[in-house]
Amino acid sequence: QSGKLQSKIMRDVEAVESLSTQMFINILNIAMNIIVALLLIFGKMRTMTRVGLSMMLGGAVSNLVERIVWGHVIDWIPVPLLPLKFNLSDAFIALGAVIVFIMLNSPRR
Repeated sequence: QSGKLQSKIMRDVEAVESLSTQMFINILNIAMNIIVALLLIFGKMRTMTRVGLSMMLGGAVSNLVERIVWGHVIDWIPVPLLPLKFNLSDAFIALGAVIVFIMLNSPRR
């Protein structure tokens, strides 16, 4: 049906197939600690940079909780024309990274 977003649930186990759940949790924990440290250390960060880092942290925490509770992350939003699916956590991480990149590469006013 054209024009309608169709969602299919897909378990994201292939993406981290080679990683154990504990290793994935450890890697995510390190990433979250780095983001929290950045938020605490750089108090003079611009608001949008903090927003981007917070979005990345929220997405990482959400993926971590889902992985702990279900043993996998559920990807359910399809990307048209690509064999790719993602979830809202992934979208927050990606959008947050884009915001941080833009803010770090734009001049201060």
